Amino acid sequence: MRILSFFKPRYETARMLAYYQQAQYGHQDFYEKISIAIKPYVSGSTRALDVGCAMGRMVFEFAKLGVVEPYGIDRSKAFIERANQIKNERGQTSVKFIQGDIFKYHFAHHSFDVVSCINVIDRVANPSLLVEKIFRLTKPRGVILLVDPYDWEFSPTPKKLHVSDMKDLLPPSQWSIEKEMRDIQFVMPISPKQHRTYLCHLIIGRIRT
Repeated sequence: MRILSFFKPRYETARMLAYYQQAQYGHQDFYEKISIAIKPYVSGSTRALDVGCAMGRMVFEFAKLGVVEPYGIDRSKAFIERANQIKNERGQTSVKFIQGDIFKYHFAHHSFDVVSCINVIDRVANPSLLVEKIFRLTKPRGVILLVDPYDWEFSPTPKKLHVSDMKDLLPPSQWSIEKEMRDIQFVMPISPKQHRTYLCHLIIGRIRT
């Protein structure tokens, strides 16, 4: 699981780098399934942002789909450094990685056609505020991709702000639900010999106006 605003030192360690690299670039098909889901909503003119990108796997998936400007942002310096190393190794000059907090980093309003947020909703202090921020960054008729396992056990989110369905974060007056998938398997190492399997919920929403 990734994180935006809490427990920063934990996400700078060599151990966490190894775990996240295995989770994002190992042999599971999690990101391939997400890419298939979002493919109809992107084109060669799409500008996309992955919020809480960790080592950038979804950003590279956007590039693979032909997105002209794929961006990723994450608070972790170590994650972004590794994402840039992978970028340089692959020679993918179109992708851009930013170290920063989405709540503090300045993007112009309506900057992106597509904004993704993968395994982050349960890792911020206020999921609703995060979605509101994404709403402001997304162009009219733009698309949001949310994926999350609702793993609240060690989350910094106060219990009163926990959600069991991300659709509750997308007011019908602002968003229409384009696609929904459940039980997408995501495997995360938690020790050198142990893994935890999450079943994630995917929602694709479109801004109404």
